[in-house]
Amino acid sequence: MDLEHTEEVSITTEAPQQEAAPAPPAFPALKVSLQDALNASLWENSVPVLLELALQNETEHSFARIDITVSSEPPVIRPRVWHLQQVEPGQFRTLKDLDLKLDGTFLSSQTEASRATVTFLATNKDTGEELARDTTDVRILARNEWGGLSGIPDILAAFVLPNDPAIARILRNATEVLKKEGLTSSLEGYQGDKTRVWQQAQAIWCAICQLDIAYINPPASFIDSGQRVRLPSQIVEERLATCLDTAVLFAACLEAVGIRPVIVLTQGHAFTGFWLAKLDAGISVMQDLPALRNRLKLQDLTVFETTLVTAGRKPAFSVACEKGEANLRHAGEDEENTFREIIDIHRARLRRIHPLSCTVPVPPTDEQPGTEEPEAALPAFEAAPTLREDTQEAEEDKPRTPADRLQRWCTRLLDMSGRNRLLNLPRSDNQLIVLDCPNASELENHLAGMRAGRQTKPLRFSPWPDMMDDADPRQASLHHERHHEDAARTYEQEALARNELLVSRKENQLQSALTELYRRARAAEHEGGSNVLFLTIGALAWTAEGRDKPYLAPLILIPVILERPSIKSGFVLRAHPDESRINATLLEMLQADYSLRFPALDGQTLPEDESGLDVERILELFRVGLRSVPGWEVRDYVTLTTLSFAKFLMWKDLQERSDKLRTSEVATRLLDGITAEENDAAPLPRFFEVDGSLDEALVKADLICPMEADSSQLKAVARAASGESFVLIGPPGTGKSQTIANIIANTLAQNRTILFVAEKRTALEVVRNRLKQIGLAEFCLDLFSPKASKLAVLGQLEAAQTVLETFSPEDWTQSREQLDQIRTDLNSYVLALHQRWRNGWTAYRAIGVTLRADDAQTLRIPLAWPDCNAHTAQDYQTLAETAENIASLYERIGDVVQSPMLAGLEHVEWSPIWEGRLLDAVTAALASLSRLQPAAQDAASALGLDTSDLSLRRLRKLNTLCTQLLKPEACAWAFPDSSQQTLNTLLAEKTPIARHTQLKSELSAGWKPEVLTLPLASMVEEWLESKDKWIFARSKIQKALRKKLESHTTSLPEECEEDLVRLAEIQALEKQLKEATHHTTVGPAWQGLETDFSALEAMHAWGAETRSALAASAGDTAGLLAARMHLNTLLREGRDLLNTGGPVHHALTAFQAALAECLTSLEALSALSGSDALALVENSQKTWPDAMTETLQAWKHSAQDLRDWCSWKHACQSAIRLGLTPLIAAIEHGLVASGDVTRVFEANYARWWVRFAIDQLPLLRGFVAATHEKRIERFRALDRKLMDMSAKLIRSQLARQVPDARTRQTDPEYKVLTRELAKKMQHLPIRQLAEKMPTALRSLTPCLMMSPLSVAQYLPADAAAFDLVIFDEASQIPTWDAIGAIGRGKQVIVVGDPKQLPPTDFFNRTAADTDDMMETQTCDLESILDECLGAGVPAVDLSWHYRSRHESLIAFSNQAYYGGQLITFPSPVTKDQAVSFRFVPNGIYMRGAGRTNPVEARAVVAEALRLLQDGSERSLGIVTFNSDQQTLITDLMDKARSEDPALERFFSDDVREPVLIRNLENVQGEERDIMLFSLTYGPDQAGKISVNFGPLNRDGGERRLNVAITRARERLIVFGSLRGEQIDIARTQAVGVHDLRKFLTFAEHGATALAGLHEGSVGDFDSDFEKEVAALLRLKGWQVVPQIGVSGFRVDLGIVDPDRPTIFIAGVECDGATYHRSATARDRDRLRQAVLENLGWTILRIWSTDWWTNAQRECERLDKALQALLTKTREDRAAQEAEDNARAALLLAKAETPEPEVLSLSEMDAGKTEENTEVSGSSTGSGSSADEPVLYSRAPDFGLLHANTGLPLSERTTFEHYEEQEDAVPDQAQFFKETYSPTLIRLIQQDVNRHGPVREDILVQTLSRQHGFARAGREIRERILGLIPASLPRTQEDGGAFIWPEELSPEAPLAFKAPAPQETLDPATVPLAMLVSLAKTLLPPGLSDEDLITTMRKACGMGRMGAATRARFETVLAQSRVEESRSI
Repeated sequence: MDLEHTEEVSITTEAPQQEAAPAPPAFPALKVSLQDALNASLWENSVPVLLELALQNETEHSFARIDITVSSEPPVIRPRVWHLQQVEPGQFRTLKDLDLKLDGTFLSSQTEASRATVTFLATNKDTGEELARDTTDVRILARNEWGGLSGIPDILAAFVLPNDPAIARILRNATEVLKKEGLTSSLEGYQGDKTRVWQQAQAIWCAICQLDIAYINPPASFIDSGQRVRLPSQIVEERLATCLDTAVLFAACLEAVGIRPVIVLTQGHAFTGFWLAKLDAGISVMQDLPALRNRLKLQDLTVFETTLVTAGRKPAFSVACEKGEANLRHAGEDEENTFREIIDIHRARLRRIHPLSCTVPVPPTDEQPGTEEPEAALPAFEAAPTLREDTQEAEEDKPRTPADRLQRWCTRLLDMSGRNRLLNLPRSDNQLIVLDCPNASELENHLAGMRAGRQTKPLRFSPWPDMMDDADPRQASLHHERHHEDAARTYEQEALARNELLVSRKENQLQSALTELYRRARAAEHEGGSNVLFLTIGALAWTAEGRDKPYLAPLILIPVILERPSIKSGFVLRAHPDESRINATLLEMLQADYSLRFPALDGQTLPEDESGLDVERILELFRVGLRSVPGWEVRDYVTLTTLSFAKFLMWKDLQERSDKLRTSEVATRLLDGITAEENDAAPLPRFFEVDGSLDEALVKADLICPMEADSSQLKAVARAASGESFVLIGPPGTGKSQTIANIIANTLAQNRTILFVAEKRTALEVVRNRLKQIGLAEFCLDLFSPKASKLAVLGQLEAAQTVLETFSPEDWTQSREQLDQIRTDLNSYVLALHQRWRNGWTAYRAIGVTLRADDAQTLRIPLAWPDCNAHTAQDYQTLAETAENIASLYERIGDVVQSPMLAGLEHVEWSPIWEGRLLDAVTAALASLSRLQPAAQDAASALGLDTSDLSLRRLRKLNTLCTQLLKPEACAWAFPDSSQQTLNTLLAEKTPIARHTQLKSELSAGWKPEVLTLPLASMVEEWLESKDKWIFARSKIQKALRKKLESHTTSLPEECEEDLVRLAEIQALEKQLKEATHHTTVGPAWQGLETDFSALEAMHAWGAETRSALAASAGDTAGLLAARMHLNTLLREGRDLLNTGGPVHHALTAFQAALAECLTSLEALSALSGSDALALVENSQKTWPDAMTETLQAWKHSAQDLRDWCSWKHACQSAIRLGLTPLIAAIEHGLVASGDVTRVFEANYARWWVRFAIDQLPLLRGFVAATHEKRIERFRALDRKLMDMSAKLIRSQLARQVPDARTRQTDPEYKVLTRELAKKMQHLPIRQLAEKMPTALRSLTPCLMMSPLSVAQYLPADAAAFDLVIFDEASQIPTWDAIGAIGRGKQVIVVGDPKQLPPTDFFNRTAADTDDMMETQTCDLESILDECLGAGVPAVDLSWHYRSRHESLIAFSNQAYYGGQLITFPSPVTKDQAVSFRFVPNGIYMRGAGRTNPVEARAVVAEALRLLQDGSERSLGIVTFNSDQQTLITDLMDKARSEDPALERFFSDDVREPVLIRNLENVQGEERDIMLFSLTYGPDQAGKISVNFGPLNRDGGERRLNVAITRARERLIVFGSLRGEQIDIARTQAVGVHDLRKFLTFAEHGATALAGLHEGSVGDFDSDFEKEVAALLRLKGWQVVPQIGVSGFRVDLGIVDPDRPTIFIAGVECDGATYHRSATARDRDRLRQAVLENLGWTILRIWSTDWWTNAQRECERLDKALQALLTKTREDRAAQEAEDNARAALLLAKAETPEPEVLSLSEMDAGKTEENTEVSGSSTGSGSSADEPVLYSRAPDFGLLHANTGLPLSERTTFEHYEEQEDAVPDQAQFFKETYSPTLIRLIQQDVNRHGPVREDILVQTLSRQHGFARAGREIRERILGLIPASLPRTQEDGGAFIWPEELSPEAPLAFKAPAPQETLDPATVPLAMLVSLAKTLLPPGLSDEDLITTMRKACGMGRMGAATRARFETVLAQSRVEESRSI
């Protein structure tokens, strides 16, 4: 033991220089999160005790089943067990059901705090082995003890007891106080104003002061660990209280009167507050101190110091309030441990935290004697302070009438307060730049000229130079005196001529402000498509009522553009194409509030001069109109700022069109306030219904869709085509834009007009690009604000009227008919295969079960019924249940069932009487059997037969033989085989006898017998001869003859010739018969003419029967011959023995009697046994009597088992009636085990049923796979063809709608267009153009694409209604923004996702708002999408998700927000790791100091730069939690861009998808290949982790999270400074925060961290057919994974690539459930496979019908296809590797070429950028051109994308002439840069060539340390391993891979390198070849193995060795001996 221990210890010292990778743990680990404390309040409020339970299996083992149990001591938690099945290595399994039952009685009885130990135990169910244990101590609190903030904070609300009896007494005193002060004594809560609420609280204060409570100190740490709370009755009784006690007491009193209290917790203290209005905090636990302070300042909330009631002199309530506010005023989140949390009691009640049940004794009432107690003096009752009343109620009353709703919308659109920048310019330096421009009119002219094209140079910004001040030594006064000019003024006036704009700021301040404005303007244009950057001229200084300081409202607004050619360039200013305008909002405010009008400025045109606007005239008009208003001033004020007048235009449009809104049925419902719940509201009409097949319904719909569309999208298009209004719900990535494009195209084909509205430019651009791809862009006019230039509009109208398109309707019709027919055929096959028959079975199921049974060689039993429709589903269920019941009974009494003792006994009703009768019958049968045997032997001996065969069959034959021999027909002649000849001879005599009889009957006279004595023959001869003689001679002869005959007849006939002839023949016949010898043969049976031939025949038949009976009774031929000889003798000579009385006769009759008696007794036994007793023994058994005797003896001896046997037979009775007799027989014969009964039944039922079913289905019976696959190919081709033809059809229809040129020349509307096209400038504004040519505009461009702003801006109020309005991204648009556009359509489709971002006022804030206020005051608004759903507008869902190239990117959202209803598609990887978590260990959230996380921001930017430079050309996006982090990251990226110009191209607007940096509030609608998510929040400066995550904490915060995490197509990397487990969800109820924790766990651990998702790719097979296919493929050597995916769609079988186990080489799709579930043939046979192939899958299809007929053949075919695919894949990889090697060699050659000068880093990067551009060509981020339609996510280019190497695959190779190069020098700063890759490759070559062969992990560690890294993390490891050149040989051993120098061959011998003295060599760090060389040198001396191992150990310099080293030496010895033997 000591030696072993020492050896094990020595292992750790074998290789001290190596940091070996940690070995996987031996056992799984449990992750448990429990509440810290438990008490009765938790139990009574059903608060979850178990917060998280997960099992992490990081071992290398899989477990079939793991049980997790929980127990506690003492048993406060009731035991519970969870079951986990199939836990694979590396899985993280989260359990969903976390309900634990508490022992309420135990908790309620707790009077003191204690502790309990909770133990979670994971055990292997199969082995019982303990796998993991987690033990946690929890505090068991007393019943009235609060657990503090470390537990569940808001459970404190349970101790607020408004119904405590003491509270009623206090409230009575409070009413007396009010009455005494002359106020209303009622306590009515919020029925009055804030003053009344204050008065009630003050009365309660006075009432409690009267109690004269004494203060006692609470426990020091009660805030964290809690304390026992004195409940109100106890306080009143004891008159003692801590601060928490008083806080709870006041809260109970306030709640009792209907006022909503809060309890404020600071470090070591607690006090109370209350809401002055009917408001709440939104959450029950509030940690946002700034928000709290803001609510205090708004006088929404009041707090007061409750402990002041314990003071000797009771202060007034106002003093307590002042003290309470002071507590918060001096507290701060940045001050350590000061402010903690606020508990909102009302919100806690909404969470169902109820008051603790009251068990405290009731104190005596006032009426009881002895209850008078001293009362303290009342404090002064003061008048309530002046409190601000809200002008708008917090809970806004819902409008009741359509007019109210319209007014509410208008009010929401136009803000006339100082929050509107158009009425109050911002004061922030970063939001407004004041320009020093003495001549504003000239500046406007300059910009107007720029807009008109007269000016080309932009204006640049310049700070003021030192003009004779500050650093300038010159004096301005001296200059003025000498030159009579103001130098500064002159410089200022000349600046504009130099194209300069002067700003009185320092350069850095100016650039900072310009940058902020530039970003705001770009963001606004990107988001809403409208320009918000304006240069303002003139400002009205006006003072609102109640204000002292004036507001500045701009007057003239000139739209401008800030440009920056590059990040290093300065900003320049250009004019925007939009027209300059007057501040219309200001005009409206002046008119509405002050009745000031400016008619000259209200019209369409403004005062102009020769260059542009007449600025001086406009300012003069303002000054004239306002001169009578005191205190107001028009100032010459020029600024640059961001403004938005969109709301004003929409407000104006809504005002003008309010009477026309009811054009839209949707707008009507919104106006009328109809809700979905109103029964009397008529539902919106539905015209498209699916009553059967969706394909059939779509064919009837006659859709024209030129773009790809799945079934859910087609349903939406069909609903739109039918004229329905609906809400189109499109979760992320489900093809909303594509569906919209198809709806637009189909609507255009219907010759209807469309208005497409989107608030975001991105959404509109996507749809517009799709329409452009299908050739419909000319007919879709883009009037989105930034695109709506007049020239562009005119150009498009001109293009639309010249469109020409040829189209063949006949080709369309023919192709469509062919497609419809093929679709029907394809659907018919699927329907037939999956048709559910009467029994509930399908042919597919039966095929699968049959194949599986055949493969398993399941026992065949002949189940059979009349036909396949013999059973209903209930019948089959009955059959299956019967089989299960039989199996259960069989398992219980199996010994009796299989016992042969009672075999054959079928009786089912047991009774004692029956048993007695049965045994009597058995006894009688045994007796008869005993008599039968000797009788049978005697009879056999008498007949000469063998006596050994006494089978029942022979006994019966012997009985038959006896009967034959005893018959009267028995005779000797008939027994031989010759009897037939004898009979034939005898029967031959029947002919003459018959002739004799005939002749006698023909005689004409009656002749005497004597006549036959005459010589009749000669007489006939004479008669005949006489006929030839002369007549007289003839007569004479004939007379003589007649004479002879006369005596022999009574009357001789005249003509006797005939009788004479007859008589002669009779005479001859009689003579012949008389001479016959038959008598000697047959004896008396021959009687001549009297012979009875029937008797002869009967004798012959007896002979035949007797011979047969004898043959049946004889055992063999010899016995038969002997017996026949014996019987011949017996019949001939021993006839007397057979006669009655003869011994043979006696033996035969005795045998017959014995046999009859035996059969009779057995028949009686049959009646009792319920079975045929004769069948108990085979009738062919030779010892039948003995066997029957044995069987009956067994029955008799097994009488004790008769009862169980009858029970079994009774159970089998129903089975037999149902046709399961063969199954029962198989069981009783022991052919089926009890556990296999149901499987055997199902298999054989399927075998029987499938033959009949397929026989009745011609489609399956005649199925030919090749034909079916060809039909699918034709379907795909035709479907694509029709899709292409659809666009041409639509174009041709639209082109026909345009009048011809001659008509256009006379049409007044087209004349307007012609004139405008002929103009060079001064074109009509777009609105006027739309007014002058409304019909022509709709004909040329029937689809208008606009924003809500441009709808109001460009469409006339009286414009005709559109046939269809489509509103995109509606979830982010409030109703008042959308109603104007919706009211312009007869049909409305609202598109969006209610699970994504709602509308918010996040951006509607003033410049004065603090960051904290901006975050806390963010308010979600009701969207038009929500309003429509609430109004009963039906919803249509899109369900196919295309965006994500990996399912994990959408898996979390699919499960958390979409109920798993999204159909997602897996990528061809065996482990999906597209979502990952990067922990930033040193990240700090700077709370209160910028709300950023700088460390995390730098980590994000570093990863972003690495990804941008990795050569993959993937688009990149970054999303942050707040705008401050977004700004920080933007600044860091700008800094990197300024340092490296090569990065600039990634941010350019020219690329398809520039780098995106957004926050939660504005990222919706965006997507990129890779998204980086900065969590931002984390530990603050004090290490505290707050659960305040900004907007995520609000209701609906989870919608923001949903948007943020679904933006990536390919990869999502989450950066966080805290892990999910660090978020204490017990402290918040925000759904968003709970989901964030779950998501972070998911990102870190994968899909199995989501409860319910582990059934994904580790799920079981979908059918038995798939099991069988997988089993056969595995026999072929393929690794098969079933059911790939985590959503409703799965790839049936995935075939793992044997060369790359991380990917699938192919997917196999069966025609099973997934195939059948497809809604349409297009989904099933084209789209699904196309999506998968675009993700990188190769799909092989198999058909169950073919496999059923010949599974082996189909398996061979599939195997050949896979082998061919593998071969091609290997060839492609080899070719790619060769190409990459060549490119990498070229790259290194460039890197090695000496340069004349050292390039800067930026220059190197720029060169690399050009190089990458050359290599990648014109590819974009997603591998497709910008104009290419993209429906599906595309697979990553494995040629470029690989595991975080930071280098294209082309560079992963080696290079020549390494020895000629100088040593590379490590540079840590450059390690992750792409330009450093050649250096890193050289470093790898250096180390390998000098020290190799080197183990891979040691190489990584060596290079890592060379670069100064403390440890080699995953990214470092992946980067180094990804750059190991392919030219370096590699060998793989158990201990790892070895990299060899180029000059060494792994096949050649490798000499052993001994370590230096005093050093050791770890044998695991050198290849086996080196150790084998050492071993070969030691073999010849003949040492023993132990000595050889010791010698090798010493050669390695090792003193001791462990087991692993010994095993390696043993392997070396074995290999060396093998090589030695080969050499010999």
